[in-house]
Amino acid sequence: CQLELPNAKALIDVFFRMNPGSGHQFYFFACMYSLLWQIDESYTSRSVHYAKIRPAVDALKRNSESNHKMDHYAKLCNMSEGNFRRLFRACVGKTPVEYRNEIRLANAKVLLQSGEYNVSEVAEITGFTNHSFFIRLYKKKYGHTPKQDC
Repeated sequence: CQLELPNAKALIDVFFRMNPGSGHQFYFFACMYSLLWQIDESYTSRSVHYAKIRPAVDALKRNSESNHKMDHYAKLCNMSEGNFRRLFRACVGKTPVEYRNEIRLANAKVLLQSGEYNVSEVAEITGFTNHSFFIRLYKKKYGHTPKQDC
């Protein structure tokens, strides 16, 4: 989950406007304490939420090539599919499908660079059933087609 620090900008601005010799060191320390408190609160909240989706994140990492529907991952987390998708996006910064595709593409790049497989084989091994979709995603992520990494 992304850290939310609502007053961070104002506190940082105060930090950089402070003149070290102005005698406002306690105000400076109060601002720093406030910023650190916000970071701690946000991080603690993030950890609690991330723990809820951890079973799905682990399953996606272990079995990225599987084509389970998202309700499978939601059930792993004991959540409704809607809540799971919402919390996953808040914590990871992308949808579960985008996350899975990112893992698949990274695996595909390694397989292609090994020289042992052609593009079609890599697409199937990594779980992409539509080869043109695989090529399109690969090109979008890496700036060139998978064939160029063979």
